Amino acid sequence: MSKASNSLVAAAAVLVLQGCAHTLTADYGQYLQNNAGRMTFDRANVATQYTMTPSTRAHRYEFRSVAAGAANTWVVEFGQVIDGTMQSPDVRAALGAMNPVGESEGNQGGTIVFHLRRYAFENFQANVDLSIAVKRDGKEVFQKNYLAQGLSTSGRTIAGGAFAIKSAVQTSTKSAVDQILTRFFQDVQGLK
Repeated sequence: MSKASNSLVAAAAVLVLQGCAHTLTADYGQYLQNNAGRMTFDRANVATQYTMTPSTRAHRYEFRSVAAGAANTWVVEFGQVIDGTMQSPDVRAALGAMNPVGESEGNQGGTIVFHLRRYAFENFQANVDLSIAVKRDGKEVFQKNYLAQGLSTSGRTIAGGAFAIKSAVQTSTKSAVDQILTRFFQDVQGLK
């Protein structure tokens, strides 16, 4: 093999080993639209707006999966999960229209504040540790930490490889967030 051919093979090998970064939550809102009606939450009249802490908004979780293409990096941005969730038909049916506001703007009326403590996609399932607070006119009237583990998607991921990882992450993440919101909506019933 010539020196030029060796260089070309080496460059191709580097590209294959580096793989690509795939953001799995960029269209999370559309995923929720496509799956609307699969979850019914208790109605809760606690707020008309929501915000998230800066660390939650900037959250970026990266992982690799041998079963789903070890050369690829898979990315979950939890701020996109919160935005998609709060605008989803299922959450809007429980809360009404929810307006996103900046953290400093969340001092007027009722505001739900999300603070992600931990997100991980491990052993083919999402693990979420999320703190949720309710503020009224800038004063915190409720706060609780919620832990949830999403559906295991090992069969789907192993069978489908790289093509199935996006669906697996979205499904398991939705499952974990749905568990948290179900408990949250129950906890804030009758909140004054």
